Amino acid sequence: MLATQQHSLLADAWILLSHGSRRVDGNQPVLEMAGNLSAVPAYWSVTPALESRVAELAAAGAAKIGILPYFLFAGGITEAIAWQVRELQIKFPRVQLLLGKPIEASVELADLILELI
Repeated sequence: MLATQQHSLLADAWILLSHGSRRVDGNQPVLEMAGNLSAVPAYWSVTPALESRVAELAAAGAAKIGILPYFLFAGGITEAIAWQVRELQIKFPRVQLLLGKPIEASVELADLILELI
C-alpha cells in the first residue's frame, strides 16, 4: 500500500515516517520496511526525526522528497505531521515535500489481514 503511494507521488527520495519506539529493536520492522521501499526511516517520538531526515536528503541534492506516514488512520499525530511538513517546506524552499496519506481502511488492507489469518 505504501509502495502504491510511491508510484503516485514521484519523488527523488523517500522517508518512511512512523511513531517510533524506545524499546530495544522496537524499530527493526520499520527499518526493514524502509529498506524494502528504498526509503530512510524517521520517527515522530524518537530520533532520527523527520526534520533531520529532510535536511539530510536536501543536502544530498534531493529535489522532491516523499514522506510516507506509516500510520493506520488519520488522527492527531498525522495532523501534527502535516503541520510540520508545511513548516519544513518553508524552511527548505528548494525542496518539494510530498506528504502521503496514512494507510486507512481499504479492501487491500482487509485482504492482507485475511491472508494472515
